[in-house]
Amino acid sequence: MHAQKSIASYRRPTPPLGRDWVSRWLAQNPDVHKVKQKAKDKDRINAQKYEEIELHFEIFKRKIANSGILPDDIWNFDETGFRVGCGGNQIIITMGNEKSCTIGSKTNRDFLTSVEAISAAGEVIPPMLTLKGVNHLTQWHNRTHLSADYLMATSDSSYSNDQLAPKWIAHFEKHSAKPRKAHTGS
Repeated sequence: MHAQKSIASYRRPTPPLGRDWVSRWLAQNPDVHKVKQKAKDKDRINAQKYEEIELHFEIFKRKIANSGILPDDIWNFDETGFRVGCGGNQIIITMGNEKSCTIGSKTNRDFLTSVEAISAAGEVIPPMLTLKGVNHLTQWHNRTHLSADYLMATSDSSYSNDQLAPKWIAHFEKHSAKPRKAHTGS
């Protein structure tokens, strides 16, 4: 116990860390990198195990080969929503020496949901875009560069729902249905 007290009495107080100590430490340790952390649900992280994904696709490939399914008949659907008119945090180039720049932005933004599909052969069909509203007015988009093939829809929330699903299925069928000749595997 006496030695511990003696050693403690020789310690000098640690000076407080400076404002830029992390930046200096990172510069001195090039093997360490600064990355942005993103929150993700634990179940989603656990579902992304390499071995399980690899096994899934091995089974999937065997099923395709054994069933004679063509790439034209394999489709991936995705639904995504975003706020209209809102950019994310971005890096900008400026003549000033400001460390950050703030841009004014309205906080009441409209949301839009987009449903897209692409085949394994690379064929893409026009998306379904869902806006918040009760009635769809053509003048909302007739002076834009949107293709007339896009399926425009509305819902109370701007999200797709059970009422829009049959419209999307009919739209998908219209744009994806083609006479196909199945591969026999011989």
